[in-house]
Amino acid sequence: MLQSLLKSKGVTQAELARKLGISPTSVWRLLKMHQLPQNGRAAVLEKLRGTMCALGVPDDDISKAMAALETDPNQTTDTTKQTDEKKDDIMALRHHTLSQQARQAFGIFRDPFAQPEQPDDVYLSPSIRYAREALYQAATHGNFLALVGESGSGKSTLRRELIERLNRDNGDVIVIQPYVLTMAQTDNGAGKPLRTSHIIESILHALDPSTSTSSSPEVLARRVHEALQRSSRAGNRHCLIIEEAHDLHPQTLKALKRFYELEDGMRRLLSIILIGQTELALRLSTSAADVREVVQRIDVVQLGALEDVEAFLRFRMKSAGVDADAVFEKDAYRAIKERLLVSRDNRGTAIDMAYPLAVSNLTAACINEAAAMGFDKVDADLVATVKP
Repeated sequence: MLQSLLKSKGVTQAELARKLGISPTSVWRLLKMHQLPQNGRAAVLEKLRGTMCALGVPDDDISKAMAALETDPNQTTDTTKQTDEKKDDIMALRHHTLSQQARQAFGIFRDPFAQPEQPDDVYLSPSIRYAREALYQAATHGNFLALVGESGSGKSTLRRELIERLNRDNGDVIVIQPYVLTMAQTDNGAGKPLRTSHIIESILHALDPSTSTSSSPEVLARRVHEALQRSSRAGNRHCLIIEEAHDLHPQTLKALKRFYELEDGMRRLLSIILIGQTELALRLSTSAADVREVVQRIDVVQLGALEDVEAFLRFRMKSAGVDADAVFEKDAYRAIKERLLVSRDNRGTAIDMAYPLAVSNLTAACINEAAAMGFDKVDADLVATVKP
């Protein structure tokens, strides 16, 4: 009814937005879904009533429209319900790609959220830069390191960039990566544990592919040590990288300490880097006997959420040749950060889920929605209401 009344008076959504002092997105939500802005609701209702009066809308029609808006079941003040729903939305945030409509509307021809293809495309926040350098130092100086982060925090991107950097700057570092496609912590039918023998096979395959791996464990262990010594004396260094390390079997995790202690005189023969999700940090923070020896020797670096969402999005847009100011209103960046804060308690403390993948997926959904609704830019109101 509200939309029909305004349309009959020739008022566009853009004009109504100016009269009410709210964004075009909020007007669209108001007219299409009877959703009022979360802030300043009373003032918006008062301005809306005054606008309709000034347009000559009959008092009875104004009263009916306002009554329907004020009592609409879509309006809720149940903050607990809103918080729970928000948490569920973020945890189930699905992958979004930019639609053709969005690409055309905003002139985006290269996907700004695609996987980086070269080192210059990797965004380096302070915490990501620290993790990047820690990985490089571990790989080149015989250290034992675990890189830990939530899914989508950028761990695999840093691994790929590390290998690219080692190939470019230190061609003497041999990277050894056991295959983890079917790895599981236990033999659960869908996968099998990565065992010590598998790591031995990976090292020998990288250093001496002609070596037979069908010998006894004692012989294979000796061959690994000798192969690492020969390679080291030839001027090489070695870095063992294991992804999905949160799925390592406890005995394999414990055995890594013995690989780390392989030496040639004073020189360690093998750097070890574990890359895994937050469960790995929990396993490495315990004093349990099965991992105590590893915990005492390993450094743990955690990848946190993005400190500056605006800087990240500006970087990604620039890498795709897009002016971020032509896509986002200034208030959109903060709204994206706030949208990814979940489980806020009574003191305002929240879990920050603003990891690169989550930010990218939410932002792509917002850009698609803006294009679908015919908006010039993504603003805070759209970010607050878009369904991820």
